[in-house]
Amino acid sequence: FATTCERATSEPDLSSADARIRFLLHALLVSDDYRPYDELAEIIYVGDNTLQNYIRQIKDILTEYDLALLVKPGKGVKVLGREDNRRRCFMERVLVRNMRSYVKGFTEDEARLFPHIDLGELERIVRRHLEQSGIVSTDYGFKNILVHTALMVHRIMSGCTIESSEDAAASTRVAIFLDGTCQELEQAFSISICQAERGYLLLHILSNTNLDRLGIDDHLFRTDVDALLDSVMVNYGFDLRDDVELKRSLLQHLASTFSSKD
Repeated sequence: FATTCERATSEPDLSSADARIRFLLHALLVSDDYRPYDELAEIIYVGDNTLQNYIRQIKDILTEYDLALLVKPGKGVKVLGREDNRRRCFMERVLVRNMRSYVKGFTEDEARLFPHIDLGELERIVRRHLEQSGIVSTDYGFKNILVHTALMVHRIMSGCTIESSEDAAASTRVAIFLDGTCQELEQAFSISICQAERGYLLLHILSNTNLDRLGIDDHLFRTDVDALLDSVMVNYGFDLRDDVELKRSLLQHLASTFSSKD
């Protein structure tokens, strides 16, 4: 995974209708207030007729995510709907997942979506806790986790949190990851991560790794490793039971081996 681009250095691409609609959709999704028509037309450099055409297309897009565009004469437009649906729309219709660039770090376009977040620090936090808890993912899965985490932090910083999340079982290693990651994110970005937001992050950990779907639990591995080292002590006279680095290496190797199987 390449070095993260921590801030955008160029203007956004507004050269195509799709790019302008995506930019406009993002502006509306992250705003809790009405956006005047003239302001929206100005930020994407189009006239009123073109803007109205884009607004109609955006209404259709929002409908797919159980969101609505409220129009108020004299004030403009704003998006209505649940926070989790906003984020789903953001991930699927605002974010560009070009496979050649997506897994190589945060692009300048992505950095513009999270302007007040040190994405390099966020990446270091997530990577460190994934490694420490022995959770393995593909480069694509890791990038998905990073983007969902950045989106969560960005929205919490904006005062917008998930209303509720589905309960999902987590293994010991995933619970350890969530505890460590959330605590460090709270300190790094001066936010508070509620239980619903932890559930949001949990669901994306489960969907971007295959560890928990296999029902593998860290506790079982630890028990087996302890039994192995007890056997080494009894049969060979080498007491390695307090070798923390050896235990960690064995656990990570087991996690990597089992999570790589289909």
